[in-house]
Amino acid sequence: MYAMYLRKSRSDNPEETMEETLYKHEKILFELVDKMKLDRNSIMQFKEVVSGETIESRPEMKKLLEFVMKGAFDGVLVVDVQRLARGDTMDQGTIIRAFSLNNTKIITPQKVVDPQNEYDQEYFEFDLFMGRREYKMINRRMQRGRHIAVQDGYYLGSIAPYGYNKIKLDKSYSLEFNENEIPTVKLIIDRYLNEDMGTATIANELNISSIPTRKSDRWTTSSVRTIIDNIHLYCGYIKWNSRKTVQVYQDNKIKKIRPRNNDTEYYNGKHPALFDQMILNAVIDKKKAKPTSKIPGNKEMKNQLSGIVVCANCGRKMVRRPYQNGRISTLICSTSQCKNVSSDLSIVENRIIKELETILSKFNDISDNYEDKNAHIIEGKKQQLNALNKEIEKLNKQLEKACEMLEIGAYTIDLFKTRENTLKSQIEATGERIEEINNDILNNTTEYYKKAIPMLQQAITLYWEADTKQKNKILKSIIEKAIYKKEKSGRWNADAINEFELQLFLKI
Repeated sequence: MYAMYLRKSRSDNPEETMEETLYKHEKILFELVDKMKLDRNSIMQFKEVVSGETIESRPEMKKLLEFVMKGAFDGVLVVDVQRLARGDTMDQGTIIRAFSLNNTKIITPQKVVDPQNEYDQEYFEFDLFMGRREYKMINRRMQRGRHIAVQDGYYLGSIAPYGYNKIKLDKSYSLEFNENEIPTVKLIIDRYLNEDMGTATIANELNISSIPTRKSDRWTTSSVRTIIDNIHLYCGYIKWNSRKTVQVYQDNKIKKIRPRNNDTEYYNGKHPALFDQMILNAVIDKKKAKPTSKIPGNKEMKNQLSGIVVCANCGRKMVRRPYQNGRISTLICSTSQCKNVSSDLSIVENRIIKELETILSKFNDISDNYEDKNAHIIEGKKQQLNALNKEIEKLNKQLEKACEMLEIGAYTIDLFKTRENTLKSQIEATGERIEEINNDILNNTTEYYKKAIPMLQQAITLYWEADTKQKNKILKSIIEKAIYKKEKSGRWNADAINEFELQLFLKI
């Protein structure tokens, strides 16, 4: 069995999109597959549509290495060896060791690298080393060019901030006023400075007034806060290194974080300013007098369901709400005026574990009874397909609505293109998931249950003995997300306490 790994590199044509580059490389590798007289349908593909320096930041590479570690492939096809890794020596060592120990060949149009061969292994190591040097050189050159562009006043962000449109200017990009959004920016700053309103109150006022946002259906405290925090740009400045990327060692892994930089650089921008220096100083002074509260980095985690439960109404992650009067914490949707009713955190937690126990019981029954197994799997997969097909219909309707908004002049061309690209990406991703599920139905085996049953059993066994942080890790290892919906409040109605819907999506 063979695999194919595709990833866009900085050395590729910058004018090409990710999809164009990957399609071109896929065509090259399939020509190589035909020369080797391999079956195209038997090739497992791993497509990377993110630019990542480390293995940890590349999910498809991690999946590929898991298969390689199990000895699943005779070889992996790539356009060149350097596509596999440009990370540090530790990452390169991980890849070399994985391919060498499992006798997995690296197949490129130029050469077949056999890690078991001493000379090929030296070539492999040297090629990865040179790729790392090239990556650093390209990165330094790019950062130097970006810094010069910022000093000249150009805007380098991929998306224009609310209130502006991105325009081509000379050799780079700048901003121009978005006449539809400028009044909202002025209203937010006016309410913040002159009416002494908080971000939540401002967001509520904008939602009540039905003022549209650029991306979502409703204004949130974070979207209002983003505009206030971006006051330097609205006053005609471009900032550099406000969040410089640094590497830290956490949980036995090297991670990248972007802390706020106190030495942020500001340069006069080429874009028009919406406010003057007096407004800038007033906002800065008010923020200093009433700073946003920050969670200490060493604060203990108190929400075991953090990042797992999703609101069925608005799609946002639900958060823990603590109380000072002795009442136990609840799980709520952070979206202002969302109608999804909250529940006690412990009640949702217990429901999730019971759902996992139910799933484990079903899996055991299916595994013990092979004749019934296929029916259960296919039924479950069909339910997923129905949900995904409904999602496709919903996204297509949203795309049609975006076209209508463009026709009536509610959307600018730039805003429409941004919305169109987002929706098309979601449609494509959902379509790929539908294809995967259809393949699962056609190629159903007992291997899934052999893998899933012990993982579920171990998670359930260890859960109640773990602390909050460990519980969160255990749940995230097997659950993709849990969609929560509750319409009736149970605070004054005991019968409604457990009346909520919870749909689990497993990773396994």
